[in-house]
Amino acid sequence: SENTFLAIVFSAFSYILFAKLTLHFSSVTGLVWLIWPAAGISFALVLLLGYRVWPGIFIGTLISSLHDFNLIFADPMVILEQSRAIFSPFGSTIQAVMGAWLVRKFGDYPQTFINPKKIVRFYILAGVVSTTISPTIHNIIDLFYGTVKYETLFLEWIGFWVGDMTSIFIFSTIIISLVKFEKEREILISSLMILTFSLSVGIYSLALTWEDERLDLLFEQQIIAVRDAIKVKEEDFQSLLVNISGLEKSHQDLTKENFRRFSEEVLPSTPSIRALNYTEIVSAEQREYFTDKLSLEYGKDIKIWYFGDNQRLT
Repeated sequence: SENTFLAIVFSAFSYILFAKLTLHFSSVTGLVWLIWPAAGISFALVLLLGYRVWPGIFIGTLISSLHDFNLIFADPMVILEQSRAIFSPFGSTIQAVMGAWLVRKFGDYPQTFINPKKIVRFYILAGVVSTTISPTIHNIIDLFYGTVKYETLFLEWIGFWVGDMTSIFIFSTIIISLVKFEKEREILISSLMILTFSLSVGIYSLALTWEDERLDLLFEQQIIAVRDAIKVKEEDFQSLLVNISGLEKSHQDLTKENFRRFSEEVLPSTPSIRALNYTEIVSAEQREYFTDKLSLEYGKDIKIWYFGDNQRLT
């Protein structure tokens, strides 16, 4: 019927609007929301308008998960190429429908928010139980497409679940009170929920600010540690250069054995330097004698490098 069609269109538009507003605000402020308003709104729409609006929730979620609207409007078939975006809306749609079914099945709707037992049962079924559906389905899809690691799977699930649960606590309550209650109760409950939402945003923003400050402090401490380590290395190298200079002055004909003993004495006092290399440079005329000498000392497993003008040095 025409009413059903309008309800579906309204549901799709509402989901898209709040999803895109949330994503836009997150990109502008840098805040990654732990509250996803579209989840609470889609649940309230199914509860108020009936199960018939599920296609609107599905379409709204589908369009919200796609990024290039111009490309979609130019060629709607491009949606079929983004298979992950097609499967993602199932979680949000099933969750909204199951949440409404649970609440209706166990007699907690219409909800007057007067009876404490019915209030608790309403929020447990709608806000705690049903909101496990969408995170679980999304995590399965993400695992299939390799967009989430096993190490972070549980944290991803918790973040998704908390976002949907908080949204149902706040936004579904606001919508139901606006539609079902007399004006005084409507204003009271809506004001309380809006205040709760504002406090949640404020606390979350403050927590992020503190986390940024903590990370800045840790980064600054790491910079200081690296700077100190470089300073120690620089001091070790300066000390080593002085010692090498002394070695050259004290030995007119420096041998490898002299250098080995020098290394064994010096390296323990310069912990940032692990090893010293002894390299002999000889002229081309001495090359054959030098090669024979090394062969006698080390066997055939030796390597000779040639360099300098016309490879005059070995």
